[in-house]
Amino acid sequence: MRDLPVSEVETSPADKATVRLLNDLALEAAGHKAAQMQVMRRALAKFDENTYGQCEECGNDIGFSRLQARPEARLCITCQTRAEKR
Repeated sequence: MRDLPVSEVETSPADKATVRLLNDLALEAAGHKAAQMQVMRRALAKFDENTYGQCEECGNDIGFSRLQARPEARLCITCQTRAEKR
C-alpha cells in the first residue's frame, strides 16, 4: 500500500472522514500528474521520431498556434474537432 499524505489517527469519525477525503484527493492528484507526464513523454518522443507537429490521424501539420497553446497536441484542429463530435 502507498504511503498516504495524511495518516489516520485515533480521532472522531468526522476527522477520519476528512483524512480519507484528503488522502483520496492527494491520490487523485498524483494519478493526474502521472497521466500528464505520460502525455508529455509521448510528445517528447515524437521529436526523436521526427513526427512532432504532425497529426496522428491525417498526417497533416498541426498549426503553430495550436502547438503553442497545447504542445502535447496529437491531432490537428480539424481532426480534434471531428473526434470531439463523435
